Amino acid sequence: MRRTTFIDLRQAGEWAAYLQSIGWETEQIKNQKSKIKNYLYIKKIPLTPWAIAKLQRPRRTGQAMFARLDKVCRKHRVVRLYVEPTTASLVRQLQLRGFSPTKTSYLPRKTIWLDLKKSERQLLAAMKPKTRYNIGLAQRRGIKIKVIDGDTLKRLVLKGSALGDDFYGLLRQNARRLGIFAMPRKWYEAQLAEFGKKCFVVLAYSTDHKSRDFKFNPGINHLVAGNFFMTSENACFYSHNGSTDLGRKLMAPTLCAWEGIREARRRRLKVFDFDGVDDGSRELKRWKGFSRFKEGFGGKKVVFSPQFAVWRFL
Repeated sequence: MRRTTFIDLRQAGEWAAYLQSIGWETEQIKNQKSKIKNYLYIKKIPLTPWAIAKLQRPRRTGQAMFARLDKVCRKHRVVRLYVEPTTASLVRQLQLRGFSPTKTSYLPRKTIWLDLKKSERQLLAAMKPKTRYNIGLAQRRGIKIKVIDGDTLKRLVLKGSALGDDFYGLLRQNARRLGIFAMPRKWYEAQLAEFGKKCFVVLAYSTDHKSRDFKFNPGINHLVAGNFFMTSENACFYSHNGSTDLGRKLMAPTLCAWEGIREARRRRLKVFDFDGVDDGSRELKRWKGFSRFKEGFGGKKVVFSPQFAVWRFL
């Protein structure tokens, strides 16, 4: 699959609406000839009249796009512009315009793509044996899966279901365990609100487990793992996840990821993007174990160009 046909999550209209709902300004950078549009995200610098802006993994670009980009940046008094390119052509255009690579990036430079045009049998065959075994192990240990789209989850929460609290609790628990940033609840709820049916959660339940290590009430569904996925026009993105100690013991996270892949195929999407693995940067050094987990599903490793930036003197 050519990278230029891939529509990144950050160029989805729902993502633009989500960022706008949590305080970013958004502008569409349109190509009048091709009708392709890219989203630019702008953030005001507190206590100043200036702003920064980011253009993340844009679709097809050209001379006309840069003219429009310059106009929008002047409108918002952008003094620092970041671009995360998807093609070598865009890298050359940025270099000609005085952009320089940065030491850090908003997005991981490396990820893994699965080709969803392949059959389930082919996808399973491409996995590492341990990953394939763990999927079967979770199923043999009685893990039950529920797939719920964003609109349905919102309705359940409005009706007083504790499901929203339970799932978000898993996310916070996972962030504390790994020592990583815990996404504020209002951000997660904003993603649900903006993506609706274009996002979904995969939840893993266990009803019985014979172990002295865990307090368990037989016959009760215990939420032991969950994953949250968002989609663009043609791709599905692995996003937030969480699990309990028991869930990890039962290999529920592996089954959740696999069921997310299966749901993406049912939605007739083209690519499953694990949305980042360890790229060697200092910021992602804690991702090593998580990256090994993702690598177990096989797929194609994709490396993006460094992020570029330029100071703008208005």
